[in-house]
Amino acid sequence: MKRYFIYILLMLAAIGEFSAQSFTPNQTYTYSRTYLEPVTYNASNPDSNNSKKQIQSVQYTDGLGRPVQDIAIGATYSGQDMITDYFYDPVTGRQTKQYLPVTKAGTSGAMQSVSEADINSYYGVSNAFAEVKTEDSPLSRPVETAAPGDAWKMSGGKTKKVEYLFIGQNEIKQYTAVSDDDESVFQPAVAQTQNYAKGSLHKLVSTDEDGNVSVVYKNSMGQTLVTRRENGTEKLDTHYLYNQYGQLVMIIPPKASALGTLDQGAKDELCYIYRYDSKGRLIEKKLPGKGKEEMVYDKADRLILYRDAVMRAQDRWLITKYDQFGRVLYTGFMNGGTRSQQQNIIANMVITESPHSTGFSRNGLQIYYSNGYFSYLDTVLSVNYYDTYPVGTPAKPSLITEASLSSDNLASQSTKTLPTASYVKNISDDKWTRTYYWYDQRGRSVGAEEINHHGGITVTHTVQNWAGITEKVETEHQRLPTSAKVTVKERFVYNDRNYLKEHYHQVNSNPEELLAKYTYNELGQVINKQVGNNLQSIDYNYNVRGWLTDINNVNTLGSKLFAYHINYTQRDGLETPNLDFPTYKVQPRYNGNITETVWKAMDVSGQVLYSSPERQGYVYDGANRLKAGFYQLPDNPAAKANSEIIENYDKNGNIINLKRTSSRIKGAVKMMDNLTYNIQGNRITSVTDASVNPGGYEGGGGLIEYDTNGNMTKMPDKGITNISYNYLNLPETIEQTNVSTFYYRADGVKLKKKFVLNNETGSHTINTEYLDGFVYTTMVTGLLREALEVQDPATQDVRYARQEEAFAEPEAMVIDPGGPLDASLGLSYFPTSEGYYDYINNKYIYQYKDHLGNVRLSYAKNPDTGSAEVLDRNDYYPFG
Repeated sequence: MKRYFIYILLMLAAIGEFSAQSFTPNQTYTYSRTYLEPVTYNASNPDSNNSKKQIQSVQYTDGLGRPVQDIAIGATYSGQDMITDYFYDPVTGRQTKQYLPVTKAGTSGAMQSVSEADINSYYGVSNAFAEVKTEDSPLSRPVETAAPGDAWKMSGGKTKKVEYLFIGQNEIKQYTAVSDDDESVFQPAVAQTQNYAKGSLHKLVSTDEDGNVSVVYKNSMGQTLVTRRENGTEKLDTHYLYNQYGQLVMIIPPKASALGTLDQGAKDELCYIYRYDSKGRLIEKKLPGKGKEEMVYDKADRLILYRDAVMRAQDRWLITKYDQFGRVLYTGFMNGGTRSQQQNIIANMVITESPHSTGFSRNGLQIYYSNGYFSYLDTVLSVNYYDTYPVGTPAKPSLITEASLSSDNLASQSTKTLPTASYVKNISDDKWTRTYYWYDQRGRSVGAEEINHHGGITVTHTVQNWAGITEKVETEHQRLPTSAKVTVKERFVYNDRNYLKEHYHQVNSNPEELLAKYTYNELGQVINKQVGNNLQSIDYNYNVRGWLTDINNVNTLGSKLFAYHINYTQRDGLETPNLDFPTYKVQPRYNGNITETVWKAMDVSGQVLYSSPERQGYVYDGANRLKAGFYQLPDNPAAKANSEIIENYDKNGNIINLKRTSSRIKGAVKMMDNLTYNIQGNRITSVTDASVNPGGYEGGGGLIEYDTNGNMTKMPDKGITNISYNYLNLPETIEQTNVSTFYYRADGVKLKKKFVLNNETGSHTINTEYLDGFVYTTMVTGLLREALEVQDPATQDVRYARQEEAFAEPEAMVIDPGGPLDASLGLSYFPTSEGYYDYINNKYIYQYKDHLGNVRLSYAKNPDTGSAEVLDRNDYYPFG
């Protein structure tokens, strides 16, 4: 994408005006202007383009070349100037304060007198600036920093501190590593020789705003040798080992470094191990709990062959071939040879292929490239074309109306250097997805045509303005060549400063829907979003640091369906919500961790369950690990309901003990889970549950098994007898009483899920297909009851979880579909920026999401009343 800039640089004092801007006399400044629409520059009349859309900025500097004020002219949503001031210590010349920007109207680029009091008043705090203290030495290293906001001011004690020290006597273990040049020896020789000598390492001690301490130890070469996190008296040390050539060869995490002896088992299960060749290229690596990975390079240092432990057992290599410019042409599989054998073959070769008029054939595809190196590869997974379109490229779709670049590389404007097509094979068969890319005459991508593995077509057309801003996106989709075409049109409206104002969406010939209308504050933050043609008007609020604090108002819900509040530096709920854990205290946090989340929401009946907001308070340890999430009922915050408590972590941060409580709405609280995770290395080998509650973890103590790549293959507690994986380590088959099978493209895109339901009525298959965001499902209803309440036929005990995924659906609750299922697929839904479009019922589903992107509430327009109605709502435990 090309842009046109006019830069005016005045290195001496500037006097007078330029292009109707009133710059400050006797000040050095740099002025830039970027036009957002075509102009013809007239040197004799530079003001002739003032009415054109443009972005302007000016930076004033002092005599030392330091910036003193930045002005983004007319940059805010309403067209005001955004001004950022700089402050330097008059004695040392160091920048000790970085002010937040403020806005003013109509400055025309002139330097403004903005006092610290003005900036503080603008933000409503006493310190609208970041502040730094430096040591009194020529190094000027920072020793304390304070963030903007009253809670973080320098005198408040909630600052970041740094100490520059040297290691003490017997403070840290010392490991040494020596790599063997013999390729048959994978692991370096590692020994714990002694402790580091006093004063031999630099020691950087960092303390965050909450007093959590981390330490970094470095040698005189600047290499990080040890990092330490402190959790009270517990020291969590990670060691970094370098060989005699200065290469990182091993990482020893805290759990391994705490062992008395680092034996081979500890290395295999806990350590990260790396090996290099004589050129310093990574040729082998081993991650904890996973087999060795191997890499082979050509003379140009490009990765040609790769395999993991599973591929090595199959004697398979993943091969990548390049052109002379280093662009990936195609990838595939080949058999045979050890790493050293393959490296010896290509060590002095530059493995390149080139376009070929006839090419070669693999897996049902004619590939128009040479195949001179490793020609015996048996499978091709993906093919990329550049510069010109390959044989068989369809005509440019009629939907794409822009004049396209020529594929004649001799033309003055052509597709040379640009990707033109990519083909990706299905992993399970020899069907291909072909994608072709189209460009306008400025080389900008304006469309793509994808022919899927069924032969159906998805065409996407993007309309951009002169500045490259997307104004329209049109999509035409067909699952099969004979399928009815689905058309989706999106339209984007901006103001003169390119703030997105409105986003429209249209499906087929239906009326256009206003998905979202945005309002911004002067700092560019979204403060209101009208969703679904104002079906919901959602307000947003932020603190002085730009962190989201509110979605609507939890105290005055009104006609809004959901409200959410985040407390960072204050606590409004109980400090100790569960007296069974008196040391687990919810305390205000200043380092960015969340203290509490508070919410209020309508349920599907259209009623608010509690008159006061619901709340969850969080507890952390000194290593910033989440220790508990205490849900607090509005009418009984000490009821211990719906909470998660982590009693123990191991030194690597793996959970050892977890307790989870649950309750029916306004009902009795029960211990749902009391889990102990048995860990070998970093892998869970079994889980036991002491809660004796059938509503929680189903079973306990079964041996969990893994393959050599570290993927779980069996979990008896869940009834999983086998999980198989593809070469991307994505699950292909999950076998239980029911069987789920997943199908992927070679690039990892999921194409289909086949679920085989086995019950007393027989075996039934439910298919789900995924095509470019369009989701197709087997057209069947009444199969499974999706509800939060589940009746256990054995105990007649009603179990309740705060999200439906918390419990497995017992077979007794499967509803008889009344005969064989209809195996036909129909378009079910596809996503929008505010939720998804329900194609079956022809309506938009909108979603409220929290700060993590979790869907908290879904709603749609009631066709009878025209108002918003709740479809479902979800509350989450801290761990999801």
